Amino acid sequence: MAAAISIPFIHPVLFTVLVVASCACAWGAPAHLRERRWWPAISLGAGVLVAVMAALAGLVPWFGQVHLAAYAVLLAAGFALAFILVRRRALVIGVRQAWLIDAFGLAVILGIVGARARYVYERWDHFLAEGHGSLKQTLVLAADLDRGGAVWYGGVALATIGVAAYFRYRRVPLLAFADVGLPALLGGLAVGRLGCWLNGCCYGAPTTLPWGITCPRYPGQMVHPTQLYETLACAVLSTALMWFWTRRRRDGQVAFYAVVGYALWRFSNESLRGDHDVFAYGSVMTTSQATSIHLLLAAVVVALLVGWWRRSHPAAALAAARVPGSRYAAA
Repeated sequence: MAAAISIPFIHPVLFTVLVVASCACAWGAPAHLRERRWWPAISLGAGVLVAVMAALAGLVPWFGQVHLAAYAVLLAAGFALAFILVRRRALVIGVRQAWLIDAFGLAVILGIVGARARYVYERWDHFLAEGHGSLKQTLVLAADLDRGGAVWYGGVALATIGVAAYFRYRRVPLLAFADVGLPALLGGLAVGRLGCWLNGCCYGAPTTLPWGITCPRYPGQMVHPTQLYETLACAVLSTALMWFWTRRRRDGQVAFYAVVGYALWRFSNESLRGDHDVFAYGSVMTTSQATSIHLLLAAVVVALLVGWWRRSHPAAALAAARVPGSRYAAA
């Protein structure tokens, strides 16, 4: 079911120059400009101008074809949706737009690297064998993103560490931002999983249910559309959490329900997948199921520690009750 779009007359190098120039403009400008609502559009226009000037000067070719896989298009759309969903509420809790743009760029880069790194880590023996035992060749294969292969949990883990460190540096309350960011992240994942469906990855196990879909790995059989299950589940969970955000009474409540809700869902949906090739705990469960359990335990431990800390610091507990954007928070 993999799908791709070919755009004639745009050379991949020209497109790369456009993207790099746009990002440099978006992230390298003075803070007072990056606070403007229209700055992302200006950055894109600057990237187009630089690309055109480079082509006119003969530095890069005009003609060629950019092959846009549906997976890549929807992945980019997922990142864009997450940014749109997070922007307004981030401003409410005191996150400046310039900081948000920095964090977003950091999340995109670390998310891609982390997702690929975990995929390679889980299949290192396979990559080593394909590289004929050469470490250099194995690393080259690992860095070849065109070959496909990524694990969402790895991407979100590395991106979370990077964004948390950045906002810690900016002195942004991490629990407050987690309440804003995680529903947006799940909304973006809902779109990204549509790309998995069109790409034919993350497919389900055989089923006799009437909504089963075809899969090349199971000729003559129908399989669970696990990618679409996840799209629906993440869309519902994201919507419910964004509704609850205005009704939360403490920072961290939305984030807790987001982690617990997704972890429970992912654990159950993994049991319907048909593409498993790596397992944890002696093949008792998949690595993603194991990660889901770890997330559940971590969420409970963090919630208990935060609750204990607030009880031990009454002044902090009073401050925590003043939650920007919540209609039920104490004034």
